[in-house]
Amino acid sequence: MTQHLLEMDTISFNAAISACETGGKWDQALQLFSVMAEKQVVLDTITYSAAIIACGKVGLWQQALQLFDVMARCKVASNSITFSAAMIACEEGYKWEAALQIFREVEQTSVESNTLMFNAAISACKKCRKWEEALHLYSGMVNAKMELDTITFTAAIGACEQGGELEKAFELCSAMEQGTVELDTITYSAAISACAKGSERIKALQFLRCVVVESWANLADAVEEFK
Repeated sequence: MTQHLLEMDTISFNAAISACETGGKWDQALQLFSVMAEKQVVLDTITYSAAIIACGKVGLWQQALQLFDVMARCKVASNSITFSAAMIACEEGYKWEAALQIFREVEQTSVESNTLMFNAAISACKKCRKWEEALHLYSGMVNAKMELDTITFTAAIGACEQGGELEKAFELCSAMEQGTVELDTITYSAAISACAKGSERIKALQFLRCVVVESWANLADAVEEFK
């Protein structure tokens, strides 16, 4: 009976923490997590995952990674949400080696890697100028036929620029033009920079034109909404 009540407490706390996250109340979510720990309420995968996400949202990447370590020591199983949140924390903290370590841990479990995990690991490597590792991860995504999104292309093109792999950058630029990925200003900026460095000025101007057209379209939409 006591165990049943304890489990109900865990469920209730998790529901409250999820409600806080839905409302963007990340500080409150972390306060509830602290209360659970103080009252020795069972902390499960959902609890830890929510707390790690909350830490990341308020810029506490170090605490996020500490919670991930505590979770492992307590032998609480991680899921795709946990791993993704931990890797995003690594990206924010410029901890590319930690991101790759977590990525390897995922491969040793039954959890399937997803686009969010790959993107976080690629971005972490790119931010730390580890362009070879970033492009290796990108190739892994392509070989696994995973969905490539705006973040994927932006990080991969940036990595190509860092490593002087301009032919690969042009290849990615062509791929994103032909695909169904929604491109943003950051992606176009990375493409323009790579093309300019490779003396592909015409291509760079084409991308610049796309940025201008997109910006005017967004402005027109904003004006219509304002009316």
